Amino acid sequence: MIYIPIGEDCNSARWLEKNNLREFSTIFDWIIISPDNILKLYENDFKYFCEKKNLIMIRKSNRK
Repeated sequence: MIYIPIGEDCNSARWLEKNNLREFSTIFDWIIISPDNILKLYENDFKYFCEKKNLIMIRKSNRK
């Protein structure tokens, strides 16, 4: 079974890692996206995923 963590932050990825269920990271570790939209991405083979008009910056990170 492959688990893909989704959510607003990395808590789901951390939980999977803590429980030895995380085998690799995905693009979904770095973005905020709903499960419905993830399904749409797979259905259209990520056709419009990186088009600028489809991307919205919610907040800038203070990380360096």
